[in-house]
Amino acid sequence: MEVLRYDWPRLLEDWLTWAGGLTDESACARVHYTDLKGNPYETPIWQIVLHVVNHATHHRGQVSGFLRTMGHTPPPLDLMAYYRSLSAPD
Repeated sequence: MEVLRYDWPRLLEDWLTWAGGLTDESACARVHYTDLKGNPYETPIWQIVLHVVNHATHHRGQVSGFLRTMGHTPPPLDLMAYYRSLSAPD
């Protein structure tokens, strides 16, 4: 949780700065890359951003499930819980 508490605000700021510079045109720009098997792909930036959000949600659910299977209650992982913790008194 310490990593999230201290590193997340900077990462969020970096994302906001990057996204703030996007235009409709630049969000449609295509990124060329290859996967780990060497297959070439070309994907618009807006689709990659949606993939990142979807992928993170998938893993958040996996982590919660793993913790519950081990008999633990996972900590609040919702983004709203994080935002509320920022305004909570120390």
